[in-house]
Amino acid sequence: MTIRLDVNLFDANEEKTKKTNCVPLKDFDISKKTLSDVRTALIDNGGLDACRAGSSFCSVTGAKVNDSTLFVDYLEILSENADEEKEEEDEEKEKDDKTEKKDKKDKSEKSSKVKVHNVYIISKDKKSSDRKAEAKELIKKELNLKLSVLLRGLHIMKTQGLTKYAGQAGNP
Repeated sequence: MTIRLDVNLFDANEEKTKKTNCVPLKDFDISKKTLSDVRTALIDNGGLDACRAGSSFCSVTGAKVNDSTLFVDYLEILSENADEEKEEEDEEKEKDDKTEKKDKKDKSEKSSKVKVHNVYIISKDKKSSDRKAEAKELIKKELNLKLSVLLRGLHIMKTQGLTKYAGQAGNP
């Protein structure tokens, strides 16, 4: 049976998901596969690039899931999260009943050919992004300090009447 894995990246900083790849897999029996096997299949079929190959699988809400977890168990974890989100989105869906009925019909026709499963990968470690933010702030402070020293020096030169020589600094 052919299945399709839709790869979604979970951004830990903004707590949002973004679908990045759709990977069809022929003759992939999910009944005894672990997430490690799924990772290998995604890498082999271009679903995960080198920078994301080592990223953790996670739930829809960003909870990390171990690679030794059976894929069928992972799907149950995702369905639990999907049920919670579905309750929150019910009000929005009621507004678009006509569109929803058509989408369900289209999905049921497609699902008879290919079974689609979502997988979620954490895209960034929150700690590393915090360190990056700290580094940027430190660089800003150092640049501001250097700029303030430069401006103070120009002010001193101006008050002492040395500005006409400022442009000639370094020239004999």
